Amino acid sequence: MRRSIVVALCALAGAFTAVALAGAFTAVAPADAAGRLPSSIGKLERSLAAGRTTCQAVTRTALVRIRAVNPTTHAVIEVNPDAMAIARRLDARRRAGRRPRSLECLPLLLKANYGTGDRLQTTAGSFVLAGFRTAQDSFAARRLRAAGAVILGKTNMDEWAHGVAGYSSLGGQTANGRRATRGPSGSSGGSASAVASGMALVAMGSDTGGSIQGPAAWNGVVGLRPTVGLVSREGVIPFASFTDVVGPLTRSVADLARVLGPLTGVDPADPATRGSRFRRDYTPYLDRDGLRGARIGVLDSLAGIDLTADSTQVEAAFARGLTRMRRSGATIVDGLAFDVPGFTFDGIGLITASQFHAELDAWFRGPGRGAPVHSLAEVVERSSQPDVRDRVFVLPGLEQALTTAAPEGPAFDAAVAEADGFRDTLLALMRRHRLDALVYPTMTCPASPLPGVVDPTWTCTDAGTPFPQPLTLGEAPGALPTVLSAVSRLPALTVPGAALPGGQRLGINLLGPAWSEGRLIRLGYAFERGPRPRR
Repeated sequence: MRRSIVVALCALAGAFTAVALAGAFTAVAPADAAGRLPSSIGKLERSLAAGRTTCQAVTRTALVRIRAVNPTTHAVIEVNPDAMAIARRLDARRRAGRRPRSLECLPLLLKANYGTGDRLQTTAGSFVLAGFRTAQDSFAARRLRAAGAVILGKTNMDEWAHGVAGYSSLGGQTANGRRATRGPSGSSGGSASAVASGMALVAMGSDTGGSIQGPAAWNGVVGLRPTVGLVSREGVIPFASFTDVVGPLTRSVADLARVLGPLTGVDPADPATRGSRFRRDYTPYLDRDGLRGARIGVLDSLAGIDLTADSTQVEAAFARGLTRMRRSGATIVDGLAFDVPGFTFDGIGLITASQFHAELDAWFRGPGRGAPVHSLAEVVERSSQPDVRDRVFVLPGLEQALTTAAPEGPAFDAAVAEADGFRDTLLALMRRHRLDALVYPTMTCPASPLPGVVDPTWTCTDAGTPFPQPLTLGEAPGALPTVLSAVSRLPALTVPGAALPGGQRLGINLLGPAWSEGRLIRLGYAFERGPRPRR
């Protein structure tokens, strides 16, 4: 059963890069002596306000950091040739006495499926879209620019957001931002790796079946998969609107709270936002005592599978995380199991595959007008050519989506009802135990070695049988828990937990009811800051 779940998750979820990066760095001056960005948005803000740095210096440092680190991680697929010009304008604005905006000079990266109305390409990691530029910003990019962020470039991703390996035909294989011989997970692996390796303070990702959660966990950063509808998906190359979300990956919960507010709001172009219960500012939830008195339910098993049985490393690190929550004042409700009899994941696979075909074709008729191809059928035709098909790892999934029926009719309606029942059962479990949130390991395995790499510090099992090394391309075991947020469309905050061997950290998920992002931020921030010393 577990293998079939992994396949379902994958269905949900090079040379060009070298040339693009080389051209972008021709005019970049050396970085400052430290060669590192400020460690948080707050420190960046204070340094700018005190005149200790400028936006140009910060942006230059970020670009030089990308140049130094990216040949190892391949996390950034393209840099923005106008980044320094944007920084100069922001410095001029500050000198003119203009009031700083909420994300002034924030060095930020966008996943390659985000549309931008500038000289950056929008490719979803596919070679068939190489060179394509959208006419205007996506909603999220527009909001971030308006808040003062500097878009440094685009990050690599699993092609068309299909997969969990961090590989694309355009950008090649991304490496983990904490250890380059490990995988980054996907499909937002480039965004998470870039933040973990210090190339940006924030990177934006997207999540259909775990694509923010898994990368955040395996790269040891913070990630939020918000409630569907909290942040507009307009202008982002779609997978499936039923479960698609966009969200930030950051170094800390505090930074995530800073970024989230400017991203929220009702957008007529995304109907899911019409009923959104959003806030413009999530920083009031940054309460170090936020776990005191909270009731946290420990999800031990999902669909009959023990979530800590695959790895003794994960089991031990998760136990340390629960101890930390208890010491911070939380009431821990142990031993919860979640199962929906008869739920097979086939229905959610039908929803996402059928929507991907229809919605990608609609994107080509809208924001994707002028692209080198005009439909999924043309993407498959170009990707099937003998000279390229072997490097288009996602081709079988694209071909399957091409043959899937339109997202309508009795079978589709039944699949939606099944997913709704999944969500309702999950919410009923939380109400029954009066929980503020559920907690569980984001991934049941530590970050796995890259294809072809044998790592003696990594071990994980599949129902008791060790995974043999080396793994092959596309194998990224452990993603089962990410289905909870994806199928239910409920928000999940991923925070780094205790250390794991190999320079990794365990990802811990906190899941709550719809629109509970503020509560999750409060819990996650208190966990991140840790229990106060006893007097």
